[in-house]
This record gives sequence, structure tokens and C-alpha cells, in this order.
Amino acid sequence: MYFVTMCTFQHKSIFGHIRETEIILNEFGKTANQCWLDLPNHYSNITLDEYIIMPDHVHGSIQINDFYLGEGLKSAPTINHGLSEIIRGFKTFSARRINDLRKSLITLVWQRSFYDHIIRNNSDLEDIRSYIYYNTSHPSNHHLAS
Repeated sequence: MYFVTMCTFQHKSIFGHIRETEIILNEFGKTANQCWLDLPNHYSNITLDEYIIMPDHVHGSIQINDFYLGEGLKSAPTINHGLSEIIRGFKTFSARRINDLRKSLITLVWQRSFYDHIIRNNSDLEDIRSYIYYNTSHPSNHHLAS
């Protein structure tokens, strides 16, 4: 499993705003949310865990599952998209849809690269889930991918 953070270009708050301690997603934030939840439809080797869309960044945890196609003793090709490809896909899908809403083809949505941390054990996973859950100190901001 991995914990990832992706920031918007120049850390601009394009996904919504925080009112008191609640995140209010705008149309762009809702689009990013939909694109995140849609990732398993594009990358069948992943399972999404906790995540949160913040005004200027996204935190999430992703499990990458290894599996093979084929039967018998013969090795089969691996269908295993790596983390970089999955995040590239998320950024591409969401930026394309957000720029469609903006009626712009060239406005940058995402900062280059992303932060990732390998989740090594259950204690680490629980700490990360807690961090995501309480990111703005309000439980209604939390999302669990299903």
C-alpha cells in the first residue's frame, strides 16, 4: 500500500474551500473526487482506501495488487500498473475534465510529481487513515473508497 499526496499547480485552491472545519467541494473538486473513485475502472490491480480532496491537494492511500492472467504452469503477462502510472492517469483524467469545465485546454491543474510513502504495516496504515480522516479536524470531511 502507498500513501500519496498530489498538489494543485502553484498550490491554488481550485477544488473548493473550507468553511469552519468542513470542506465544501466545488465543481472541480467534485470532478477530482469522481476521477479518484473511477481509478479502479482503469487500473484493475488497485484498491482504493481512505482519501480526501482538499482545496489545493489530495491525500489518498492505494493498494496495488499483483495478479496474473493465464492458467497452468506457464507464466502469463502481468497486469500491474505501477504507482506512477496510476497517479499520472488520475492527474490526466481529472485535468482533462476540469479543463473541459473551464473551457480551456492549457490551464495547468496539477503540480509536477507527487509525494508517496510506502505503508509498511498495520500501525502505519492506521496512522495514515487517521491523518486523512482528521485532516481538517472534522469527521464529515472523510471519504472511504468502496
